[in-house]
Amino acid sequence: MPDSNQPPQNRGFMELVGRAVMDPKVRDQLLSNPDALAKQYDLSPADTEALKGIDRQKLEEAAAQVSNRPDFTIAIFIRIRF
Repeated sequence: MPDSNQPPQNRGFMELVGRAVMDPKVRDQLLSNPDALAKQYDLSPADTEALKGIDRQKLEEAAAQVSNRPDFTIAIFIRIRF
């Protein structure tokens, strides 16, 4: 059983969140239908639940910061509790 204090480790999860930050269409899909995107990226049930827990405001803030800077670093912290 995964440690609930550890972030998801699936590469697809990280790719999807990165795309959501960069692409408004992917961001809208993630926020409106995370289950469908999770299937497209072959995410685990734990990663799918983590997607559902992403805070809309924080995701939008991250996207705004990225769009205003030519150089940036993305840091994502997700805690899962079951």
